Amino acid sequence: EITVRDWSSDVCSSDLTVTVLVVIFVVYIISGLSLMSAAVRRLHDGGRSGAWILIAFVPVAGGIILLVLLAQETRPWLWRPEWVTG
Repeated sequence: EITVRDWSSDVCSSDLTVTVLVVIFVVYIISGLSLMSAAVRRLHDGGRSGAWILIAFVPVAGGIILLVLLAQETRPWLWRPEWVTG
């Protein structure tokens, strides 16, 4: 008779597994915030409001549009400080 061992209970209950998942989650959040910060800064360099980063939430086309905006030429003289203050 062949028995199948349930690996999921051993892996998921391990303290090491939980610790590794928490570390991965923290690194993911820090990386995401850093990338968003850089994208907003790049949008400002292009003379656009940082709010344009929200277009990334539009499926398919949003990411493409954001990529085009981020790749455009730098035009810092067009940036408006009132975009930051609201």
